[in-house]
This record gives sequence, C-alpha cells and structure tokens, in this order.
Amino acid sequence: TCVALAPVGALIASGGYDGTIRIWNTATGKEVQRMEGKLGTVRCLVFTPDGEQIVSGGSDRLLTLWRVKDGARVRSFAGHKGEISSVAISPDGTRILSSSRDITLRTWDLGSGDELKCLVGHGNWIQKANFLSVDKAISGSLDYTFRVWDLDAGREVQSFTTEHLGMWSLGFTKSGDRAITGSDDFTLRVWRLKP
Repeated sequence: TCVALAPVGALIASGGYDGTIRIWNTATGKEVQRMEGKLGTVRCLVFTPDGEQIVSGGSDRLLTLWRVKDGARVRSFAGHKGEISSVAISPDGTRILSSSRDITLRTWDLGSGDELKCLVGHGNWIQKANFLSVDKAISGSLDYTFRVWDLDAGREVQSFTTEHLGMWSLGFTKSGDRAITGSDDFTLRVWRLKP
C-alpha cells in the first residue's frame, strides 16, 4: 500500500495489507528487516532524515516510530480517531505531521511523542499532507481543497479549491512556490502558491 525511500543508504521500506513493514536493500533486492505487530493495514511510511528510524501509520489509528537496524518499536503516537492516511517528517527531523480520515492534521514532537497541534478545517478525508518548511505544511482533501498551514500558529493561511471531481493526489516543489494536484477528471493542475 505504500513505499518510502531512505534519504541515505540503499534502503526502501514497504507497508502492506498484511500489517508488516519490510525494509529492502536496493542493491540486492533482499529483505533485511521486518516490523510487525497488530498494525492493521499500513497506509503510510516515512524515514527520518538520518535514515535510522521510520514512522508508520494506518488503520490502527496510531503512528509508530521504529528503529531500522533492529526493527524495534520505539514509541507510538496516539490521538487520531480515524485511519491515518499520510505521514511526513519536518526537514530538521524534529516534528511529525500526520493526516487522517478523522479530518484532522496533527503535529507531534518526534523526540518526546507529545502532540503539538491539532489542525481542523477540511470537510472530508485528508488524503495527503507534507511539510513545506519546518513551520509550514500543505494538505489535500476529498473536500475539493488543498490548504497551506502555519504550524506554529496552528491555523490555515491559504486555501485553494479544485474542480468538482476532487483531488486524489498532491505534490509541490521543493521551494514551496507551486503545487500540483491530480483529480478524477484525468487532469493534473499546477497551482502558484502565494509567498
């Protein structure tokens, strides 16, 4: 259901319906580590910037932090009331951003596991969220909008409405000045984000 590429080294992580996370060596194609344990369906994965840990989320409604080298569970982050649809880590590696079918975005302190903010504004499932910078995020929802958030203030700063068929995917440039959306009407749209 999901894959993540390690930012350093030659590893890929995959998550699936079977409730496992598998770490693969890209050079050999062999599985080198497996994490499991009542996870339900794993829907999203992200490596920490150093590649030593990975965060998973899914139908168990928890974010789980894992150590890659031995597959050990470090901690779980609880708070979402619905399936977790996406997870991201801030560029400085200190915060986690998660989105859920409970129609919230949440930020978490990676080191302590504490929830920092719960962001509300979307009217339907949030499909994707990611950091634009350490203190800004972008999210896309089945409510036909994608939104830019000020994470420190805990509020929405911009909103964009897509066509009536909605949006299933969302990406953006590294500079954070443009976004791209994919919709059920078989189109891609490029958006200019205000500075």
